[in-house]
This record gives sequence, C-alpha cells and structure tokens, in this order.
Amino acid sequence: MLRSPVRVLKFRRNTAGNPADAVTAVAQLSLAPHAQPTHAAMLTGEHTVARRVRFALVNLCTLTSVSLGMAAVLLAVRDQLQIGGLLLLGCVFFDGLDGALARAWKVSTPFGMQMDSLADMCSFGMATPVLAYFWLEDSSPAYMVVPACMLMGGCAAVRLARFNVSPKDGTFFSGVPTTVAAGIVVIFTLVLPNPMPVLPVMGVGIIALLMVSSFPYMKLQRCFGFPIWLWSIPAIVAYFSVAVAFGLVVMVYVLSGPAAWARQRRVVATAPLHTPPGII
Repeated sequence: MLRSPVRVLKFRRNTAGNPADAVTAVAQLSLAPHAQPTHAAMLTGEHTVARRVRFALVNLCTLTSVSLGMAAVLLAVRDQLQIGGLLLLGCVFFDGLDGALARAWKVSTPFGMQMDSLADMCSFGMATPVLAYFWLEDSSPAYMVVPACMLMGGCAAVRLARFNVSPKDGTFFSGVPTTVAAGIVVIFTLVLPNPMPVLPVMGVGIIALLMVSSFPYMKLQRCFGFPIWLWSIPAIVAYFSVAVAFGLVVMVYVLSGPAAWARQRRVVATAPLHTPPGII
C-alpha cells in the first residue's frame, strides 16, 4: 500500500546530562498528510527495453529544444540574432519531431505532454520574445517594444495551458499555435534584419493576441495540399524580395482565421431551425 511522502528526522536527547543515557528518537514528518496516494510513472504501459529507449529518445528531442532555446537567448543578448534565430528554427523542428516520434512509437504519455509544453514555453514563450526585443530595440521606442514582447510571452503561456486542457480537433487549431507564432517572428528577424519603425512591433502584438483568440486556423499539413499554382505566387514575389513574399504568406494565414470564423457564423445564422416532433 502506498503512503503519503514522509521525511525522517533523527535526533539525540540527553537525559540528566548523562551521555550514557542518551536516547535516539525518530520522527516522521508527513510532507502531504492529506494527499491521496498516487503513482506518477513517466512511461505508462509496458516497460520493455525497446519502449524505454524510444521514450528516452523522444524526451531527448524535447530537451534539445529547451537547450537550443536557452542558447538562442544567450546569443541574442550578445547581438548574434541571426544565429539565435536559426537555433529557434531548430526548436521548431525538434518540437515537431518529438511529437511525431512519440505517436509513431506509441510512447505518448502525460509526462511527455507536460515536458513538451514546458519546452515550448522556454523556446517560444521566452526565447522568441527576447530575440524579438533585441531585433526591434534600435528601430522602435522601448515603451512599445517591451510591452509587445511581454504580451507575446504571456499569451504563449495562456495558449499552451489552454491547449493542454482543451479537446483536440484533428483539422483546426483554436488560435494561432505557439510554434507558428514564434516561427513567424523568428523568420522575420532572419529575412528583415533592419526592421522599419513601429509596424513590426504592432505585428508582434497582433500575433500574440491571435494565439489566445478563438479563431480557427487550419493545421499546416493541410496548407501543403493547396494547388501548386497558388504557391507559385509567393515564389515569384520571393525572387524580388523574400521579406515581402513571406509577409504576404503570413498575412493570408493570419486573415484566414477571422475569415473562417465569420464563415462559420454565417452558416449558423442561415441554417434552418428544425423543431423536434411533438413540440409546438
């Protein structure tokens, strides 16, 4: 039978000043006297060697994302934004890899989900706003840059917590995913090293608010199913300006959420009402 965690305290007590009569007492101090007995296993299911190795590899990918995020912060502080941005793109890669491997190897666990959220908060909720701050500090006033970066970090935390407790939709996300929002900001730091005043700061704030919005955004896997001619438009623009081409893609993606939300509202408003039989 499992018991609540205890801490053992040992002490000696002298009687009548005579060391020979010293008494050793042991006291148990409960760390959680009212807690229900629980057993939190990191890996659920069979504990075979193969599953343990796969589970360890999945979590190694997650820890790699954390390490790259921390390195990106240190590089941003040293004004090496390009390298820091590339490391954060590596975080995006490993964030997708750990989930894909966990599902393919059937080692998805609640522990892994929490680890993934903490890694995302480190890389996309902390490192990305820090990178954005040093990217924008020379072109825009601090009273605008600091709140925008703080807003992005706070919205990322809310977005990740909401995702963990919300039912999952296989087709759409509710709000812009944290990974996508961070990727947008990071890529802009790479393709636009000398940003214009004010406008990029507003963009960071808008992306932050869209993370906690209820607008439906399709998963990126579905975007790759678009016709080739549709992708040829930004490809042609990229020949002249990569920053402008990426900006167009981001603008279309950002506006797709409110457009889908408005379309759903219109469908619901125009749908005929069906009265159940027997009810007047």
